Amino acid sequence: MTNRPTLSYSLLWLWQAFWTLSNGRNVGFSVNAIQFAEIEAYCRVERIPEVRELAFHVMMMDMVWRKHMSDKDEKKGKEEKNGTES
Repeated sequence: MTNRPTLSYSLLWLWQAFWTLSNGRNVGFSVNAIQFAEIEAYCRVERIPEVRELAFHVMMMDMVWRKHMSDKDEKKGKEEKNGTES
């Protein structure tokens, strides 16, 4: 991946939480949001006292991720409709 960002070690716990929670999301016709209850449960299990901080960051990351996936699906749909694929 070109222009791949580097992740500060101090943010690794947020990244790890996001991907752990992302793997447990509900599956439907689109990418569903990570639920606050799941974040709260994750914090309890992992003994993370910063529930609100983690929830804020995970929800923001999730919003960006879902937008990315939506855009990707939309592009794929247009390419399939036009008979082209990249």
